[in-house]
Amino acid sequence: MAQMNWVYLDNAGKSHRVGMYHGNKTGHVLIYCDLKVVQVDFSVKETTYYSFFIEEELCEVHLVREKGGWFGYEFKINKDVDTPLNQRRKSVLLMERKQFAIGIGIMLLFLAALLVFNRYQKQKRITASTSERSILGLLNPNQVFQLQQRGLPCAVTFVTLEENGRPIAYYKIKAADSTILNGKVENPDGGKIYLPSGFALADQHTFKGQYLPENPIVHRVNFYAPDTTTIKGYMREAIQIDQLLHPEKNAEYSRCLAEAVILNRNWQSLVTMIHQNDSPDAKNNYLRLVRDPDIARMIKINCGLE
Repeated sequence: MAQMNWVYLDNAGKSHRVGMYHGNKTGHVLIYCDLKVVQVDFSVKETTYYSFFIEEELCEVHLVREKGGWFGYEFKINKDVDTPLNQRRKSVLLMERKQFAIGIGIMLLFLAALLVFNRYQKQKRITASTSERSILGLLNPNQVFQLQQRGLPCAVTFVTLEENGRPIAYYKIKAADSTILNGKVENPDGGKIYLPSGFALADQHTFKGQYLPENPIVHRVNFYAPDTTTIKGYMREAIQIDQLLHPEKNAEYSRCLAEAVILNRNWQSLVTMIHQNDSPDAKNNYLRLVRDPDIARMIKINCGLE
């Protein structure tokens, strides 16, 4: 019997163990992920493949019949098929390409005018433009390459204020115990400032970032790498909203649910609790979350709640 094992690391850094058994004589196939069976097939003696989801990622296990009748096996991530995650990837890539093309066009169009600016004005313009793109995750390819090659880690802390009835978030980047850059971000519609992760930006939220030591205005913020205090803030928000929407539940239930979600899945899944009342789809996602057998069992074990 052929047996294969792979380890898949998701975007949150969580590892998933994928395994496969393929009978030499019977051809029976069993595929599992994190000790859960995801595919079973019988008498498989020709080239085929099986697909299943890990979180939002579409994964595939390929069985390839080679010359001589023996099989080769391969685990793949399908980034081409039309899934919500791949749609978001394509949308971000398209946005980056459009932004880069627009930037090149504007640079060529206004090059003559920019030459008459003094050094202070030019630096101010570059700082504002680069800071905006870093918040939106839209650095141009050359800047991304520079950060990958020479970027240094830093902490990025946000301070939220209200100006003229609109929430504004100021941020500062620190490295070597000194502030090296400040910036500002706001929602053009005047509402809460939502991050790509689905969480709202709040006061003192801190994330990991990178900056170029020789040119700190080239920097970016990784909104998928919050610090422990920020994650605790997400957890408090999820608990408060869940208690507000489910007053019939035990007061301890929402806290236990949030803890079980983090332990059994990851902190990003707390967004399902926070936005559970936003739409019918969001509500269905929440119901799938609370009905998950592993989460329900963890709530019962840790808190004694059904």
